[in-house]
Amino acid sequence: MTCREAMRTDFDYCVGEERLNDALEIMSATGGNIVPVVETRDGMRLTGVITARQAAVRLGLADLRPSEVMCRELADPRCAKVAPGDDAATAREAVGRTCASAVPVVENGKLVGLLLAGKPAD
Repeated sequence: MTCREAMRTDFDYCVGEERLNDALEIMSATGGNIVPVVETRDGMRLTGVITARQAAVRLGLADLRPSEVMCRELADPRCAKVAPGDDAATAREAVGRTCASAVPVVENGKLVGLLLAGKPAD
């Protein structure tokens, strides 16, 4: 099975201009620990991901509120990504080793889905 066949296409994400509390609300609602960040809703170009750990460290060290931090400030462009044609089982194993709940599926720089770690798509 490929990532395209296994990925979720109904997922939440943030735009860089949104506040960190928006990303934290998504994590809370989905039970995940990662939120993709895109440049614009129309273009869907992935700029990075925000993890729960990144958010906690940033807020704690800088003594900030989530409403004071923009998503673009935390979006890590070095995040793991997979392509739609990649093998889903291999991708899930790699994601599982990073303790992330999901990995972005990217095609031509655009976010097209999320591959959930450790379990098949619904």
